[in-house]
Amino acid sequence: KEALRLDPKRSDVRNELHRAERTRELVPRLPDILAGQAKPKTPAEGCEFAKLCAQPFQKRFATAVQLFEDAFAADPKLTEDLGVAHVYNAACYAARAARGDGVDAPADAGARAGLRAKAFAWLRADLALFGKQAASSNAAEREVANSQLAQWLVDTDLSGLRPGLGRIGVPAAERGEWDQFWAEVRATREEALRPPPPPELIPPPSEVKE
Repeated sequence: KEALRLDPKRSDVRNELHRAERTRELVPRLPDILAGQAKPKTPAEGCEFAKLCAQPFQKRFATAVQLFEDAFAADPKLTEDLGVAHVYNAACYAARAARGDGVDAPADAGARAGLRAKAFAWLRADLALFGKQAASSNAAEREVANSQLAQWLVDTDLSGLRPGLGRIGVPAAERGEWDQFWAEVRATREEALRPPPPPELIPPPSEVKE
């Protein structure tokens, strides 16, 4: 609030203030959500609680995945907005829980494989949307696809899904599927980096003879 008082034009500070105030509203309700004694009021609020669960002072990544999953089932439109990144965040939390991060990470190998499968499905769904942007004649959309997919390739949340030591213990067949997926990510990004195709020419209206 003090920063905003000093510079009222700082939209980033205003957004952070709103986020902090919203977090303060949600935190007292979180114990009942975790205990199953209450539910989020709306699917969108379910996503808010999911992100709250993934904060450093919670580290409940597996619970965050379940909250996202419930929210997506209740309102599939939440998965269609790349800007809010609900699907990508859900995939990141699933990847982290699958590699053992968090206080609620499952120890069972089958449960961890299930979390990786969820991450795979969510990332592939987002990749399909970014693929459309990468092929767009709009240069701004192509740049968004390029920058976002570049982040995928270095995001430490996904390190357990990319080639490297983080995948030790992952079955060979599953590693092969992930390798193919990352190849598609790189190919989509390369498409986004190419010059956009020229806009389609609209033919002139035909002359109408009386």
